[in-house]
Amino acid sequence: MTFAKLILKPFTATHYIITTKQMNLLKYETSPYLLQHANNPVHWLAWNDAALQKAKDENKIMLISIGYSACHWCHVMEHECFENDLLAKIMNEHFICIKVDREERPDIDNIYMNAVQLMTGRGGWPLNCFTLPDGSPIYGGTYFNAEQWYTVLNNIAEAWLDNREQTIEYAQKLKNGMQVSNEHFVSPEKSNDDKLVLDALEHWKRRFDTVYGGPNKAPKFPLPCNYQFLLHHALYRNDQEVLKHVHLTLQKMAKGGIYDQLEGGFARYSVDGMWKVPHFEKMLYDNAQLIELYSLAYRYSKLDFYQQIAEETIQFIIDYWSTESGLLASAFDADSEGEEGKFYVFTESEIDVIINENQWQGDREKIKNYFGINANGFWEHHNYVLHACTDETLADIHKWKNALNKVRKKRIMPGLDDKQLCSWNAMLCKALAVASISFADEKYSQLAIQLYQHIKSNLCHDDTHLYRTHKLGKSHIPAFLEDYATCIDAAITLFEITSDASYLRDAEAWLHICQEEFIHEQGSLYYYTSVKQQDIIMRQADLQDNVIPASNSIMAWNLFRLGHILAKPSYIEHATRMCEYAKAQIGNYPEAYANWCRLILQIEQGLSEIVICGVDAKKYQAELNQLIAPGTIIYATEHANEAPPFQHRFVEGNTLFYICKHQACSLPESDFGTFVKKLLETI
Repeated sequence: MTFAKLILKPFTATHYIITTKQMNLLKYETSPYLLQHANNPVHWLAWNDAALQKAKDENKIMLISIGYSACHWCHVMEHECFENDLLAKIMNEHFICIKVDREERPDIDNIYMNAVQLMTGRGGWPLNCFTLPDGSPIYGGTYFNAEQWYTVLNNIAEAWLDNREQTIEYAQKLKNGMQVSNEHFVSPEKSNDDKLVLDALEHWKRRFDTVYGGPNKAPKFPLPCNYQFLLHHALYRNDQEVLKHVHLTLQKMAKGGIYDQLEGGFARYSVDGMWKVPHFEKMLYDNAQLIELYSLAYRYSKLDFYQQIAEETIQFIIDYWSTESGLLASAFDADSEGEEGKFYVFTESEIDVIINENQWQGDREKIKNYFGINANGFWEHHNYVLHACTDETLADIHKWKNALNKVRKKRIMPGLDDKQLCSWNAMLCKALAVASISFADEKYSQLAIQLYQHIKSNLCHDDTHLYRTHKLGKSHIPAFLEDYATCIDAAITLFEITSDASYLRDAEAWLHICQEEFIHEQGSLYYYTSVKQQDIIMRQADLQDNVIPASNSIMAWNLFRLGHILAKPSYIEHATRMCEYAKAQIGNYPEAYANWCRLILQIEQGLSEIVICGVDAKKYQAELNQLIAPGTIIYATEHANEAPPFQHRFVEGNTLFYICKHQACSLPESDFGTFVKKLLETI
């Protein structure tokens, strides 16, 4: 069946008077993205049981339109199509129109993104999917201009009126295809190929950009979990080619236009291959993971630049995304005053005015060269995207940035998506804990602990179950696997820096929910949605790592780490079984399985655990954190502690050091110097 062959009336810009705007019910929602559409003449409904039942009762095709508040092309399509009275009239007459915030309901987004990718070979946002009244997809795409949208609306409406049986048959075939693409649960044969990841990495190396870092293509996404794996691999196997690529990528990103050179924080991606021109939206999940990545890179390189980038990004998040709940907001829009990037870019004349006002005429060339006010930074319409193109003294850079930022602060800020998402906050919580380890700075551990407490107080109900989203004192939408997985991850990391056993109890309680509500009956993997989720047409499992690692790969890491901490081999065995599913998929594209690859490498390497009990244990932990390689964890307590790593190892008045590997521990050492020498020989 093809909708394009139907004969249509030509599109005209005639405007109809719509008198029923009150039928747009989005004004009752809290999502900033949904509220952006609350005044459209389209009779938008939010995704809920009533809206889904309305489609069935009226036997109408549903239009499920999905996006997010910081999405530039979502705004464009809204202006061109959803604010157009003629198009709204057609939509209202023939369809049940439902708006979905993909960040609140990633499960719905995953289902219909899969459908659109199967139909068209591509995806993205805005995502527009037409479905049968029961939610089975029949057609979809991403951005449409007004004329294209007019054609699509009429095609779908006529197909439903004139070719209903054929439309239903097509929907069933598409749904079957979606089910096949979701079949990760057939247990693969156990792989005995120890070189699987190494062989796949050789294919990956061919796609390295050796000039600008990252992949040799555009657009370029930061993909932090990719570089965590590459860093771990490079250090463990002494792979200097990969290590060079990691450092090249991290430095080019942080000096490029994708990084906000004035106040810190990364944009979502670069539209080109040089990290030059960003898609200017900033997302909490990107920045949280990049804080963790740069913190780790600092720990293993001691390059002050990496600490600077991580700390600037932390400060940016605190300054601009803090909310009354104590949780962090989700994103900054790419647009301000209706123009993409307007808040961030400068013209050369604006730079000249700043130089003249500060009487820096003698430094004019140096300033312009540093920020890329030349061919390096030129974008469009006389605008330049700021870069860090040359090396200057820190005092000069600080002075110049302050002057430019003073001007920028007078501009209208990009729109803020102020909803607070569970998983994104949990990612930041972990990142802050990692920063506290890498920089030996107590303030970051305190920020991590405080954020964790806010997650529990705002997003946790009946003691253990989590909500997905919070805003204006209200939490709603049952949490997804991503939320539980990232909260478990944060809890484990907080235990590592505090030795507080309550974090382990939280982690196990959330793990129990995952085992009860999310795990597939015939396999080791987990569904993204709970068994209690009844408003979707199918449950899916994410296996591929993307801008956010797959929830299943995070869960496999959780099981592996908890298995060691709690001395539960069954958890480690479960994590190992999960890796077999990824091994069957890695092939020639390990970039899509980087978090899995890092775990496979860690299992091969074995986890080294250091346990310190006694006086000044925390001081020794901080010192050792600066010496150890990836794949080593340190637990430290200065008092008797109920947590399993410390049981039967604490002796009052003594400080004892243990090295544990393969679930067996060496005899304790009491002299720190002797222990360090032994440790360096062991790991």
